[in-house]
Amino acid sequence: AFHTFCVFSRFLMTKNAAAAATVNRTADFMLSTAVNQAKAAASGKHGVAAFSAAGGSNLRYNTGSSVQGNGFNLAVGVAKAFDGLTLGVAGEYATTDFRSHAGGISAQGENALYGGALLLDWQGKGGWHMEGAVRMGRVSSEYNGLLNTKDDAAYQGVTIGAGKSVTLSDSTAMDLYARYMFSYTAGSMAKGEGAG
Repeated sequence: AFHTFCVFSRFLMTKNAAAAATVNRTADFMLSTAVNQAKAAASGKHGVAAFSAAGGSNLRYNTGSSVQGNGFNLAVGVAKAFDGLTLGVAGEYATTDFRSHAGGISAQGENALYGGALLLDWQGKGGWHMEGAVRMGRVSSEYNGLLNTKDDAAYQGVTIGAGKSVTLSDSTAMDLYARYMFSYTAGSMAKGEGAG
């Protein structure tokens, strides 16, 4: 019984790790792919421009247990360009189908994320540039294994990247870049039932 309890506890942790991975993967997607699509759509246009971005990923986390997942991201929004500055607002969606393995037992589940984001891209003089995203929404998890559970939690996040492009020669340039990411997922109450 104690072994079963330990394995079950590890599965709950892997479920939470998969949800955190979905939130963090979406943060990276929004700051890179979605911001670039917003900037491209708004560039050289007067008024507000619509944009969309989609992407997929394959994740693997080893946390003492193994978590593997295939993910999909989608962002749809509008953006407006100013002098060197692009501002946008977007809805974000992500899903991850994950499998976890612990103590010789396997389980599977799915995370779904729905939220919104404010996006920023700034291109300054001398090669300086900055990107940012402020995000919030909800992430839900469904887990099927020793115990079938469903839960739902709020998330918030801020991601900022800044750098400087340096020209080394006519055909070579280098981008010195740093990124900071903060994500918070609130606690949740899981509803569960025994697996049949």
